[in-house]
Amino acid sequence: MKRTPLRRGAPLRRKQRLRARNDARREVRFLRAYESPARVLWTRGCGCVVTGCRSTRIEVTHVRSRGAGGTADDTVAMCRDHHRELHRVGTLVFEARHRLDLADLAAQHALRWRQGSQPRAA
Repeated sequence: MKRTPLRRGAPLRRKQRLRARNDARREVRFLRAYESPARVLWTRGCGCVVTGCRSTRIEVTHVRSRGAGGTADDTVAMCRDHHRELHRVGTLVFEARHRLDLADLAAQHALRWRQGSQPRAA
């Protein structure tokens, strides 16, 4: 395949058109992942699930990925540092290191949400 040299100032041509931003599709993906904006805010009101962590930068963390069949009920509250650590070392090592059962915590978290309780701060 012969490549043509780029000339300074020459416009780049795309073979495929960019797909227009689709806010409706984005909304559907968000609702599938987190159920509702209210649930995200409620989860962020909870503290990090790691004992002793006092960080206020809370993220909604999927314990079981959506690709593996996870739903909004498979989420817990985690600070940014612990969320990154979870992805870096893996679930099994993370659970052993912090003595947690993330699946059980996610089930408890979903139950509290369904019962309408106040978020539990760490």
